[in-house]
Amino acid sequence: MNGLLLVALGSAVGGVARYGLSLLRYPFPSTFPYWTLAANVLGSIAIGVAAALIDPVEGSRLRLLVLTGFCGGFTTFSAFSLEAFGLYSEGFHAAALISVAANLLGSIGGCALGYLLSR
Repeated sequence: MNGLLLVALGSAVGGVARYGLSLLRYPFPSTFPYWTLAANVLGSIAIGVAAALIDPVEGSRLRLLVLTGFCGGFTTFSAFSLEAFGLYSEGFHAAALISVAANLLGSIGGCALGYLLSR
């Protein structure tokens, strides 16, 4: 049960942080989902740093809070999927492809960067 509470708390904080990041989009209107990309890349950097610094055995509760909870609540691959589908279905095929490639490469690259910077 404690693990569930840690994940729930981390997810709540991550979700609120993600919402705060999404508020930044309003002064900068665009059809391209830059803020989703930013959340995915930043979340991937954070999970890379956390994975490198938090011991898998001794820090198992902290990993639940940070990796599963916070990073899971902050990153937005479900929103990314919906936005990419929306771009594609509205005829913005190139933007959809760029969004998918940028999110995937940025997130995997961010995870590797966070991990490497923490070593």
